[in-house]
Amino acid sequence: EKNGITNSPYRHLYVKAYETWKTTWKGILEKAGCPQVFQVEDFYRQDKISLILHKNEVVGLMLHTYFDLKNPVIYDMRYFSIFGEWAMQNIKKHGDNGVMTMEYLMVLPEWRKCGGDFSFADVLAGLAFELMRHENAGICLGVAIKAAHVDEIAERLKCQILDKGVKRGNFVCDIVSQTPKNMATHPNEDIQMFTEALWMNRSHSNYN
Repeated sequence: EKNGITNSPYRHLYVKAYETWKTTWKGILEKAGCPQVFQVEDFYRQDKISLILHKNEVVGLMLHTYFDLKNPVIYDMRYFSIFGEWAMQNIKKHGDNGVMTMEYLMVLPEWRKCGGDFSFADVLAGLAFELMRHENAGICLGVAIKAAHVDEIAERLKCQILDKGVKRGNFVCDIVSQTPKNMATHPNEDIQMFTEALWMNRSHSNYN
């Protein structure tokens, strides 16, 4: 969480996550021909960061914002600008306890191929759903970039597709969701067990 970061003992991890996110996503978006999509505010507004580390170096991360659907301001925010009417109606059905996002999923290149079918991206998605349940959010949302096969991760974890083929920048995406009630275990037992172990042994920083 970002509140109180200045005096937090976790400040170095927050800065490390930011620098990794900035370098990676700025490069991805420039290469895709849509550098205008990169906005530092997208990192700053995040309420939580899911971060996997190995020897204090970043393996991968995902960002999370909590939205209160009762606040009319959020419907004019850039994040929801690509959500169609049908998707928003479905979100409202489950959003009484708030909405949690899954954003900017990334795994560093040296950790993307770990042998067999193991995937740190799938682990981060599983951790996001555990966080959703832990925080009592009503629904978890993601904008899944198809070129990066994030839509396939969503399919493996039994997410609901709220909208297909929407554009964010130059990327074709699916809007996907998951609810605590419909959470599914990962079909790969090793990934499921690793996700559960990370969640049980997580370090949680709260700066409030």
